[in-house]
Amino acid sequence: MVLVTSGYGMLKMNDFNEVFRKTGGTLSIAAGLALFAFLPSGGALAGPSPKGGRTVLTATVVNMRTNVPPRPAKTPPDANWWLYDVELKETGGKTGVTLTSWRKCYLSPVPIKTRCEPWKDNIKELYGTDYIPKGGSVRILKSAWVWAERTGYEYTITATYRGRDDEGRKVEAGYKFSIISE
Repeated sequence: MVLVTSGYGMLKMNDFNEVFRKTGGTLSIAAGLALFAFLPSGGALAGPSPKGGRTVLTATVVNMRTNVPPRPAKTPPDANWWLYDVELKETGGKTGVTLTSWRKCYLSPVPIKTRCEPWKDNIKELYGTDYIPKGGSVRILKSAWVWAERTGYEYTITATYRGRDDEGRKVEAGYKFSIISE
């Protein structure tokens, strides 16, 4: 059974799917046998506001699926895996954003450590473009994924996206979620 908390209380997976559909796929996270969303429903982490607060970049996880095909090639045989989509939006409506890099980090409890992938610049490959027009959005072309051994431990996954708006100001946004794999 999957339990979800994200402003809706505790829900069974079937209830979660219904809520997810009703929210237009904007429920922040769904995963594993239990999930504890760190973002409000539909939430995203926005980077520091540039002068005048004109450019706002957000990153949101949508359409989280657990143990559904296709199984990622590097997933161990007895592990759980999660596929999810990422949507990046410019919500200030004043200027576009050119994305320059991103990275994903993992916090595991045993031993307590954080491991981050190196910064990558393959935004065009992942999203089909590296530019988000003012008020626009881009969605990942192929679902992102993460796997975890069935340990019962909670794992936290974060991603950070960096770029510059049309006026050359730095912008940053990210997402964060946790999974428990049993």
